[in-house]
Amino acid sequence: MILLFALRILFLLLLYGFLGILVYLIWRDLQTHTVAPAQELAVRSPVPGRQRLVVVGSGETGLPEGSQYPLGSITTLGRDLANDIVISDTFASSRHARIEQREGRFWIEDLGSKNGTLLNGARLAPYDPVPVHRCDIISIGQTRFKVG
Repeated sequence: MILLFALRILFLLLLYGFLGILVYLIWRDLQTHTVAPAQELAVRSPVPGRQRLVVVGSGETGLPEGSQYPLGSITTLGRDLANDIVISDTFASSRHARIEQREGRFWIEDLGSKNGTLLNGARLAPYDPVPVHRCDIISIGQTRFKVG
C-alpha cells in the first residue's frame, strides 16, 4: 500500500517536472522570437554603394516610409518572422519573394505567393527570377519598395 502511494507521488512529481520544463522551453522560444517594432528593424544607414530597398509606400503595414533595408546575397521578404524583411500585411505570403545576388546582379523571384509580386507594375511569374535595377519598384501587398 505504501509502495503504491509512493509510486503515485513519484509519478506526479515527474509529470509536474515535465510540464514545468515544457512551459519553460516554450517561454524561452517565445522570448527569442519576439517582434521588434518596425522602426527598430529598419536599417538607418546602409553601407554606401550597396544595394538596398527603401520603403516608398506602406499602406497600413507599419513599415515607416523611408526605412532602408540592405540587400544581402539572399534577402527574403514576407510575413514570417524568419524572413530578412518582415512585411506585416495580410496580402503578403509567409514566404513571399526572394532577392538573390548572382553574377554581380540582383534577381527577384516570387516564391509562389498567393497575391503575387509586382516589379514596376508587372506581375512576376512564380519561381521565375527577373533582374532588378536601381529605381525599380517592387510591390508586395500594400508595401512598395524602391531599389536604391
